[in-house]
Amino acid sequence: MIKQQLAAIKSDIETELTHIGQANRHVRLIAVSKTQPMQAVVEAYALGVRDFGENFMQELCDKAAIASQQNLQIQWHFLGHLQRNKINKFLAINPWPILHSLDREELMQALAQRVAAAPDAIAPLQVLVQVNIGRESQKSGVFPENTRAFVEKALTYKQLRVLGLMAIPPEDEDPTPFFAAMRGLLQEIQVLTGGENIKELSLGMSQDFALALPFGATMVRVGRLLFGDRKPQGALP
Repeated sequence: MIKQQLAAIKSDIETELTHIGQANRHVRLIAVSKTQPMQAVVEAYALGVRDFGENFMQELCDKAAIASQQNLQIQWHFLGHLQRNKINKFLAINPWPILHSLDREELMQALAQRVAAAPDAIAPLQVLVQVNIGRESQKSGVFPENTRAFVEKALTYKQLRVLGLMAIPPEDEDPTPFFAAMRGLLQEIQVLTGGENIKELSLGMSQDFALALPFGATMVRVGRLLFGDRKPQGALP
């Protein structure tokens, strides 16, 4: 199943990019493996997938440990809400995951301090700023009007490398206005901060990743469409 679904997803990406006249543009497919068994990760890895996304810290740690034992060269992406008391676990993973959910200054400061103190730190921690583009009370993220200042603050920490922005639009609304707003925010930040290296837009999931591509998505996060229904949390065998 994963083989067929992966081929279909890649085909959809290629078709949409060709349709918008950007056939040569690279889009990073992140396989969201949260609550999936490790065997699904191994199967997708064998098919060439190298980027995997997780939402729960313990599950990420467990899977990363297994991947290391099996010498799988995976780039992990952490998509969930990172608590400060889990930072040490996060930084114990080698290589460090890319954090898609930098959403508050206290986390920014704590991460910078821990990275600076990491004995084997060889590079800045790669992060994306999570934007609460729909201003939803149940979601984390920086409000759009505060995003520029937040990014500028993050750029003052040499221990962090801001790659770009991430957002999850409201579930029951047309996502395209929110995708358009995110593209505008990224362009504004690039102009105002001179951030030529701030270019990543983590947008789009199983139900709407193709819609995100015309708005500049450089990373799409696909789970259910690739792996099928979620399994009970923590199912690693």
